[in-house]
Amino acid sequence: MMERSLVIELAGIFYRVTGREIESIVDLKEIEDDCWFITDFGESVSRTATVESAPKYVEVMVRKSLQEAGEFDEPVSVVTHWKKKKGPRATDIFYTALPTRRYYQYLEDARSREASMLIFPLYAVLFGVLKKAAAKGPCAVVFQHGRFADMVIGTPKRTYYSNRCVAFDEGPEQIESLWHTVREDIRNTESDHRIQVKRVLPITWVDTVSEDRLPGDLPWDLEALEGEAVRFEGRPSSVSFLGAVRTLRSGMSVSGRAEKTAFLGKKALPFVNGAALLAALVLLGAGFWAETRSERIRAQLRSARTRLAGIGVPATVPTVEYEGIYRFIRELDDYAKAPSFGEILDDLDRFHPDGMAVELLEASYGKGRVEVKLYARIQAPFLNAYKGYQRLCRGLRRMGYQVETEEFDTTINRSRFLLRLEKGIK
Repeated sequence: MMERSLVIELAGIFYRVTGREIESIVDLKEIEDDCWFITDFGESVSRTATVESAPKYVEVMVRKSLQEAGEFDEPVSVVTHWKKKKGPRATDIFYTALPTRRYYQYLEDARSREASMLIFPLYAVLFGVLKKAAAKGPCAVVFQHGRFADMVIGTPKRTYYSNRCVAFDEGPEQIESLWHTVREDIRNTESDHRIQVKRVLPITWVDTVSEDRLPGDLPWDLEALEGEAVRFEGRPSSVSFLGAVRTLRSGMSVSGRAEKTAFLGKKALPFVNGAALLAALVLLGAGFWAETRSERIRAQLRSARTRLAGIGVPATVPTVEYEGIYRFIRELDDYAKAPSFGEILDDLDRFHPDGMAVELLEASYGKGRVEVKLYARIQAPFLNAYKGYQRLCRGLRRMGYQVETEEFDTTINRSRFLLRLEKGIK
């Protein structure tokens, strides 16, 4: 059973997974809670390649080659799943490429939601299964759903091949032809890279063809992942894709740093609330202890004055050093009233401009104030970036922050800025 809300997009169809129930939905607008979103990105291609370039420039070269080959007639975004330097001027890469307008539409849809959502490419799931299961040499991970078969061939340290095979429909003859295409792709990969694939790991979904309908001449051992009993549209089914999803980690998401921070912050909220409750109980106990001790000291003073008056000796009241304790209690009270790190994140998220990525955020708590240091970049043309930056500063001032220091530096399509803020604790 999934521990979190999950939405899956495959070939334009959206599925919502809730516990052991799976249902098809129209689009993401039906999802109102925090979730992970796994998508095949629709118009994307996922491949491996050896590129004549250093690792830090390999994505640029991939974009250029895809456009020059005519596979995309518009700007392209490349999502890297794995890359490794192969020689002085060559790099192996496993990537998913899709039109930039579509890629940023996914990111914008996620940012515009009230709830948090992390986006994961479908091939990140397949790659996670490959890294976990391919300890005995090269193997193929094949995810057959409907008339599609997505596959990755490799080992935990190297990816040799990836592709999506497509049939015309889901009829028996077409599905058999689909698996024959998978077989030919595996054989060609064996020949090209001089390897031997002995294991194929099929991943199943609610519309995966049952194993007894597969061609009988497949030359490998099929080691299907363990299926999980679910209900799809009221009918019982068994799928292993949900187990494959558990290989994902938040860091594998293509969402921005702000979205990842917000998602993890909400996940940690119960622990933060527990810590706040514990701190409140400690403060309450400390206050009660201080009050009890002060009352005991006052009683001792009254008793001493009474005894001194009875023997006619001028009363000499001992000095009690309780100022330090009182000051400590006051400081604890100030810290309890101070805005938490999560509240500071919420203030920044309320006014952050499009394209902003936080690179450093520090909060220092002092007497009667909190000091915040924010260093971030904005991936946008200068005019848009500067307007967004000004809007952020105005919004923070309205929230009670004083801008102590501000620095703004820009290039053609990227700007960076530094803000030092201060907010009083009331």
